[in-house]
Amino acid sequence: MRDKEESIFGFKREAGPSIIFSQRLTAMTADLALAVLFLSSSPPHRLLP
Repeated sequence: MRDKEESIFGFKREAGPSIIFSQRLTAMTADLALAVLFLSSSPPHRLLP
């Protein structure tokens, strides 16, 4: 099962594929949350040209 998991993520086992994947996912989620907060906190007329 470990070999199949490695081939799916394309990472070497020594690099800790699950740790790297979770860190990337956390960073993407944080950026998305910040973008949503920024857009929701600013008035609509600022977003329109």
